[in-house]
Amino acid sequence: MELRARAMIFWPGITADIHKIRAKCYECNKNAPSQAPLPSTPATPPSTPFEAVFADFLNFGGHHYLVVGDRLSGWVEIFSSPVGSPRAGAMGLIASLRTFFATFGVPEELFSDGGPEFTASATRDFLYHWGISHRVSSAHHPQLNGRAEVAVKSAKRLLRSNVGPTGVLDNDRLLRALLQLCTSQIWETAA
Repeated sequence: MELRARAMIFWPGITADIHKIRAKCYECNKNAPSQAPLPSTPATPPSTPFEAVFADFLNFGGHHYLVVGDRLSGWVEIFSSPVGSPRAGAMGLIASLRTFFATFGVPEELFSDGGPEFTASATRDFLYHWGISHRVSSAHHPQLNGRAEVAVKSAKRLLRSNVGPTGVLDNDRLLRALLQLCTSQIWETAA
């Protein structure tokens, strides 16, 4: 109602006036949904590194990659996830997460966008077995996984200048660029 009114006319205090009229409208109140939508629960900031991690997939240059990182420090790891290979799908996601956990420890929470790999029963079982809470951002509220979205943009910039035409990640230039990105984020977080 407010957006429609604003599209047609404006006066100072329009928002408050519209809310007053809406609150007094018998038909509006009678036909309103019985349960108002609940506000989303903000994520609690982690207190230690790798306590809460984020993950998201990206496509770049015809290749599929998984970006996993720490919500506190911003440390990012990139895993190649070629379609049709053992590193693809839910099983590839689980294999990459195992590698990440073996290096940095098992987190308490994993934040993702709820893509098919993240919502697969194999992934749910894996996270449950390891005692990891999975927080999924909705398509209408991607800010919950905002750290992952920023990491994906950074990863694409790194991939653009440091990955060859085959999409292989095992090169020194990319590793140095990732290390520089991660250490600069850690210093920014600490400052």
